Amino acid sequence: MSPRNSFILSSFIAAMFVASCGSQGTSELRDKIASPFASSRKAPQTPVEQQPPMPIPAPSPVTPQPQTPVVGDPYINQMPGSGINYMNSASTLYVVMAGNATCNPLEFKEPYPGLIKTGLSYSFIKHLVESRYVTPSDNIIFSCYDPFSPTMRVYDVRNNPQSVAIDQAEFDNIVLPQVPNYSRVVVMGHSYGGWRAMKLVSSPQFQSVGRGNATLITIDPISKTNCNTPLDKGCRMAPTDFDPGELVTLNSRTKWLNAVQAPGIVIGSDAMPAAHANVKLAGTNHFLIVYDARLWIAINEVLKF
Repeated sequence: MSPRNSFILSSFIAAMFVASCGSQGTSELRDKIASPFASSRKAPQTPVEQQPPMPIPAPSPVTPQPQTPVVGDPYINQMPGSGINYMNSASTLYVVMAGNATCNPLEFKEPYPGLIKTGLSYSFIKHLVESRYVTPSDNIIFSCYDPFSPTMRVYDVRNNPQSVAIDQAEFDNIVLPQVPNYSRVVVMGHSYGGWRAMKLVSSPQFQSVGRGNATLITIDPISKTNCNTPLDKGCRMAPTDFDPGELVTLNSRTKWLNAVQAPGIVIGSDAMPAAHANVKLAGTNHFLIVYDARLWIAINEVLKF
């Protein structure tokens, strides 16, 4: 048989085989191949007659609403939406409590006019406000103590930006009503302020309005009850005037960082077993510890979580 006749015969046989399989067999084979991707296949769409595009109306003019600036905080005033009392899920209340005899005549001009300048307030502004960690939706309550006195001076950035003298017993009445309005509360204190921070956060009143979301930062805390003169033993040890129930509350209802100098010879605190982290900083002292960069590195790590 000639090559031409062989080609014609082969083509005829192939055509007969395809015809014997029929369209149904071909469809089944195609479906088997396509089955792994069936979920991504789309049903055939009926052609839709194209319609001319709808005209887009011009936007209506929006009249800006006046906003009241927050007095004493240029950073807040610079941010979009300044002056609005956010009180939202992302806001934090900071309570910053300096120690004994820190209410000196020096006052800030910027960023908080009238705020009494303490070592703790200065470092807080440097490391957390100027670095933009504190946001416009947050609030800060600063406080300091007069020398060996129950008198404190309080500066509430958002609600009362001036240094107001109060009895220390009144301090809770300033803080507690604000606690439920914030998703997180950070209470930090140095020396007497550290002891007072522990008393505030461990109180039933704080726990009743809080959400178990407090961060407690104590910096060389000294008991105001046990240290009344530099010769008192309580000036060189961690506070001991907390009952077991208060310590359990601090341990179970807060994230607690306790930072101390090592060792505190003239005046100083010590590690507290109930704290979640005890950081000892060598080469500093009770008064300079608030300026120590290592302290603020540790604080930033705690505030990340």
